[in-house]
Amino acid sequence: MRVSRRTLALSLLLAPAVVACDEELEYPPGGSTTPSATEHPAFMFQVIASTFNGWDPSATPTPETQSVAVVPKNRLTTQGLSKDMVFTIEKLEGQRVTFTTSEKLSDKGVFDGETLFTVAYGEELKLHTPSMDVVVDYVISLQPGA
Repeated sequence: MRVSRRTLALSLLLAPAVVACDEELEYPPGGSTTPSATEHPAFMFQVIASTFNGWDPSATPTPETQSVAVVPKNRLTTQGLSKDMVFTIEKLEGQRVTFTTSEKLSDKGVFDGETLFTVAYGEELKLHTPSMDVVVDYVISLQPGA
C-alpha cells in the first residue's frame, strides 16, 4: 500500500491529539477527572437538635448533632416532636443552601411555620417546632467539607 507524503504528514500531526484525547477519557481509570460532590463536598449541612420540656424545669436537653454532605436530594433524619424530622438539601448556590423540612418549623413565633429555608456559610439558623410546651430546637449551619 502506498501512502502519499501529505497523508503521512497529516496522520503524524493528528496522532498526538488522538492519543491525548484517549488519555483524558481514561484518566483516572474507571472514573471522571473531577471528584464527585459526595466524595469531597464543599460543605457539610449540620443540624444540632435538642428537646425542651416546659413542664419539667429540671429537665436538661441532650443535644444530638448530625451532618450530611451538601448535595441536592441528600437527607438528614433526626429527632422530631412526635416523629422523625427529615431535612432535605434542595440546592447549593455559592455559599447558600436551600433545604426543606418534613414538618413545619419556625424561627419566630409559636403557631407559624415553614418548610422551606436557606442558610449561608458562617451563619447559624435557629428553628423550633411551633409548640407551647414541648419544643425541639434546631441549630442549622454549614461546616467546611471533608
